[in-house]
Amino acid sequence: MEVFLYATPEEPAPVSRPEQLDSPLAIWVQLAGLPALPLWPKELKILGQRLLRGHAPIGCISVLGRLESPLATPEHDPFA
Repeated sequence: MEVFLYATPEEPAPVSRPEQLDSPLAIWVQLAGLPALPLWPKELKILGQRLLRGHAPIGCISVLGRLESPLATPEHDPFA
């Protein structure tokens, strides 16, 4: 997952390109839609919600998690 923070949205959204020829295309997803996605580690869902509210963490983000379902719900906010 890559999150790009711009002063103004880029319109129209750039066309996605695969990283490798046989890779699927990336898709643009609104931050508000992240909680419903099957993401792992689940803390990425919290990060998306914080970014949506305008509370970007300071510094470089590193998330380590244990293997579990990508549909799992986070229990706490590791970025608070």
